[in-house]
Amino acid sequence: MLIAFSKKSQRIVDENGITSYNIKENRIRYFKSRGLDLGNNYEAYEENDEAKKLMPDSELVENLEKIYEECEKDKEIEYYVNTGNYEECKNNILSQGLRIQDAFCAQFVQNGKNCLSPNIKQNPDGTFRVFNIIHLNIPGILEEYKDVHVIHEILHAVETTGKQTSDNEFYFKTGLDNFTERILGEDEQVVIDDKKDDDTENRKYELLSENLHQELAIRVTRKLHEKGIFLFDDPIIAREKGGTEYERYSRITVKFQNDYMDNIIDGMVAEDPRVLTDVIGEENLEKLNECVQNYAKIPYYTFMDDYINKRDTELTRSVFRLITKGEETVVKMHEFQNKKYSIPIQKIEKAIEKVPAEKKESAIKAIKNDLSKDKGKNLHEVK
Repeated sequence: MLIAFSKKSQRIVDENGITSYNIKENRIRYFKSRGLDLGNNYEAYEENDEAKKLMPDSELVENLEKIYEECEKDKEIEYYVNTGNYEECKNNILSQGLRIQDAFCAQFVQNGKNCLSPNIKQNPDGTFRVFNIIHLNIPGILEEYKDVHVIHEILHAVETTGKQTSDNEFYFKTGLDNFTERILGEDEQVVIDDKKDDDTENRKYELLSENLHQELAIRVTRKLHEKGIFLFDDPIIAREKGGTEYERYSRITVKFQNDYMDNIIDGMVAEDPRVLTDVIGEENLEKLNECVQNYAKIPYYTFMDDYINKRDTELTRSVFRLITKGEETVVKMHEFQNKKYSIPIQKIEKAIEKVPAEKKESAIKAIKNDLSKDKGKNLHEVK
C-alpha cells in the first residue's frame, strides 16, 4: 500500500488513466487501515486535512519502492534462470570452449535481444579464430518480420572479421566499428553470471552501422522472398521493411545508401576500416555518424505527430536541418572522392561512348566507384 504513494505512482494518478484505479484503491485501503474511513471515493481523501497528515514519509516510500523493484527483478531473473531454454543456451555457450567472456545473462534473455556476440576459439596450432554466437529470440519477433531479423544477424556473422594482435588481445571489426577484447588465460574459463546487469553499450558507429546493415538485410530478404524462399515467415503476411527502429535513421542516410552502397558493403566486410574511409573520407563518415546520433535523440513519435499534421515546430526544423546536413555530407564525400581519385574526362568519355544517353550518369558513377575501390586496395597494400 505504501508504494502507492511513490513519485512514480503519483504521476500515474495525475494522468488519471485506467492504471490509476488500482493506485487510488490502495491509497484508500491505506487510509482506512490508519483509522480514516471516508468511503470509497478517492477524491474525498484528496481534499481531507486528516488524510494529508496521514500521508507516509516520502523518503520511506521511495526506499520501499526501490526494494520492491529489486525484489521483482530478482524474481523475474530467478524465473528465467530456471527455464529449460535458458539453461540449454547457457550450457551450450559454456561447452564451446570460448576464450573471451560472453555477455549472456538472465537479463539479456529477459530483454529479448537479437544480436551477434563475437568470440574466438583456439586452433590446434595455438592460434585463434573468430567464432560468432548469434542470439535469436524467435518467439519474440513479430510474425511478419522473423525472416528479416534472422537475415540481419546472419549478415553480422558475414561482416565480422578479426585477428590476434598480441598474446592476450584479439582485434574485431564488425560493420563500421572495430575493437579489441582480452583473451582469457590458460587457467581461465568463461563465466556466466546469471544475475548480472545487461550493461552492453553502443559502440561508436553502432547506430549508423546498424541502419546500413538493416538496409542490406531488407534487400537480401526481399530477394529471398521474391524467389519464394521463406525461413520462418508466413508468405501471406511476410514483410521486409518496418521491423526495426534502425530504419528510422534512413531519413539521414538514404542519399549515402543510394550513392555508395557498393562501397558500404566492401567497407563493412573488410578487416581494414580504410577500405571505406579512403573512398569517402574519415571526417565525412564522422559527420554523417554525428547526424545519425543527433537524430536518435529526437523524440521520434512527437516529431512524427508534428510531421504528419504538417506543423512547423522547432522539432521538425531540427530534423530537416539534420537531413540537409546528411545530404551535404554525402556531397562532400563525392568531392573528396573526385579530388583523391581524379580520372581524366577523356578516359571516361571513351569508356561510355556507346552507352545510351539516359544511362551515362550512372555509368560515370560506376566507373568512378570501381576505379576508386581499386586504387583504395592498392593504397592498403602499400601501407
